[in-house]
Amino acid sequence: MKVNNTGNVYVKAYGLVSVTDMFGRKVKDIVIYQTNVFPGANRILTTTLDNKFLLGKYTATSVVYYGFQKNQSLTSSVTFFVFPVRIAIVIIIILLVFFFGRKRIRKAGKALFGK
Repeated sequence: MKVNNTGNVYVKAYGLVSVTDMFGRKVKDIVIYQTNVFPGANRILTTTLDNKFLLGKYTATSVVYYGFQKNQSLTSSVTFFVFPVRIAIVIIIILLVFFFGRKRIRKAGKALFGK
């Protein structure tokens, strides 16, 4: 999330990112630690979702609070899709080996079981 401070005093931005799956179940809450944003500057607040296996559509909703007296908030939401490319490549390679080796497998079956 990009925070732009157009004021003349610095602000401290902090908040939370909530990630939900396509069924609305909460996957993880990620804390955005307190960060100073100086006057006239932009600050990019980054977070990382470190779950190992994700598949499908996810929504990340962030709420960032800033300001001194009144805790004002910024809210944003983004939807993204996750597909495990490495696992898909391994599965495709295994299927290709079975597809191109089916004659060899059939021949070996005849030799073992005699038909």
